[in-house]
Amino acid sequence: MKSLLYSTLLLILILSSAAEAQRPGEKYFIFFRDKGVAENTLMKGSDIFNEALSRLSPEAIERRKLVLGEENIISYEDLPLRSEYIQQLESEGINIHHRLRWFNAVSAYLTPQQRARVSGFSFVEKLEKVKSFTSVRMPDTQEDNVYQPGLNKNFIEYGESYVQLQMNEIPAVHRKGITGQGVMLGLLDTGFDWQLHNSLKTRNVVSEYDFVFNDNVTANQEGDVASQHNHGTYVFSIAGGYQDSVMIGAAYNASFLLAKTEDVRSERNVEEDNYAAALEWMENRGVRITSSSLGYNTFDTNQVSYTYSQMDGKTTIVTRAAELAFSKGVLTITAAGNEGNGLWKYIVAPADGFNTIAIGAVTSLDSVASFSGIGPTPDGRMKPELVAVGVNTYGARASTPNQYQSNSGTSAATPIASGAAALVWSAFPHLTNKQVRNLLISTAGSFKRPNFYRGYGLINVKKALELPAVKNTPGGIVAEKIFFDSVYANYGAYIFISKNNRDFDSVQMIFDGGFKYQAALPAVGINDPLYFYIKYESAAGELTTLPAGGTWYSPDPAVSDVAFEPAARIQDFSLEQNYPNPFNGSTAFQFYTASPVEGEVVVYNILGQKIKTIYSGQIRSGYSTFLWSGLNDHNVPVSSGAYIYAVRSAKANAYKKLMLLK
Repeated sequence: MKSLLYSTLLLILILSSAAEAQRPGEKYFIFFRDKGVAENTLMKGSDIFNEALSRLSPEAIERRKLVLGEENIISYEDLPLRSEYIQQLESEGINIHHRLRWFNAVSAYLTPQQRARVSGFSFVEKLEKVKSFTSVRMPDTQEDNVYQPGLNKNFIEYGESYVQLQMNEIPAVHRKGITGQGVMLGLLDTGFDWQLHNSLKTRNVVSEYDFVFNDNVTANQEGDVASQHNHGTYVFSIAGGYQDSVMIGAAYNASFLLAKTEDVRSERNVEEDNYAAALEWMENRGVRITSSSLGYNTFDTNQVSYTYSQMDGKTTIVTRAAELAFSKGVLTITAAGNEGNGLWKYIVAPADGFNTIAIGAVTSLDSVASFSGIGPTPDGRMKPELVAVGVNTYGARASTPNQYQSNSGTSAATPIASGAAALVWSAFPHLTNKQVRNLLISTAGSFKRPNFYRGYGLINVKKALELPAVKNTPGGIVAEKIFFDSVYANYGAYIFISKNNRDFDSVQMIFDGGFKYQAALPAVGINDPLYFYIKYESAAGELTTLPAGGTWYSPDPAVSDVAFEPAARIQDFSLEQNYPNPFNGSTAFQFYTASPVEGEVVVYNILGQKIKTIYSGQIRSGYSTFLWSGLNDHNVPVSSGAYIYAVRSAKANAYKKLMLLK
């Protein structure tokens, strides 16, 4: 047996080495100087504009309109690469691997001679080696962790997958008929054996692409090692699998785009260009959510690895690609990484992105897994944002039609989180990616007491969907509410609305026949502030008021579709008290702004002298959490005592006092 195993491993190494030997030289990004038009002179209706527009699916166009407006759906990044530059490279015998319009670059294998020649071309801005990473995937599961259908079925309908979903209240959402329908979810992973496994072969796969070999097959093919598609198959089933009474995925009625981005034939697993190309492909096809269960920080031998200081949200190609996708309306979700109990310990790219949601792993008892990558980012931002079950998470086993396995890793938690986001978007399709992000964060279990081990805490989809949504429609402002207990007809449900939080008018909410109650609010303009509360008769026959003891507030129904907080707690610009306080080590403080602002987050001593600039730049709308570890701008620990922390901007300033005790 040992001899057979050794022979198999030797064969894999020989095949991998042979494949590497066939590649001419090393892979490089070739960045071009221009696209034939100045960045600020792009004209709607021009040939180059129309060419860029033609590459977008109708779903991509509609998603972009939500966040960019009709006039701005095409940007400079979308413009095609100049064909004459491509032709010049190909005339040199260079085979282009990926064309990356977002970065005005291509990737290609170059010999030293080609590299010297290409670097001298006038249209080439620079060459940059494509970095390859050692993946942080979980190891392959051993045979004794595999379950056959019909065994260990502890729960009706969900089988072994019940606990991992119940932690996020997903089964209750499924019972409402909210299952991900209408949402396209993109998965970037090692490959997908979806046409064989019973939990996946009936799912709605819109398209798939192999970015390693550039073909349309993501399951194993000739040249792949046997384990190539294992991880991606497992992840897909957690997000969207369905086999009744055995395995239920978080958003099993979503549609899916599948991208094979990782090559597991050797330690050279993941290359940056594959990931960037896959994100661009998915965004163009109209994906709403991307989910990557891979993380990148450790490079192959003879490459300079990124440092912790470069996990800054703007350095790595993979992070920049994820942030570009987010800017175009995509909700980007990724694993925090499995470095928590290693020397690195922090999150890994692209989890360092400003808007990308990093997912940590917890047990079924909601304890943070020791391996789960932690925050903060070097510039003090909260990471990870959210957590889901990533210990003994149940999913499909590839290369079999009906076997399953349990495994652990932040890559197992991420598809649950992505599926949760798909459920929210399925219920409220008018929301933007920013609003879905804020909604998931603001209803998570540790939202008021975040830390850099679990971020804002465990996702609670039911709680997220219980908040009312306010949307602007051609017919006016409409309020929507999902009730998870019955609404009795003898009273029904009413929304009470006010523009000043004093004089309230009531409007009856009407059941839409699906899972929502709706009410048109004719007296509310699109720019009016809106205070409201809801009364309904519950299943217990009690008249219930939501929120208890207060009202919800939506500062501008035209752009602020979800009321996240009771009105008494929220202002357009507010700063929360730090926690813990007093502190020894590090403390977190939370800031809210209704709209993006340019500002800085600073700490002063009691004499008014600035001792630490924690952050400077644009602060996104919604909630942001900043951390201070008691160091000044020279990274020297400050003494015990009282300090002032502040958020300063042209819009407003906010100050609060904190106490450092050593």
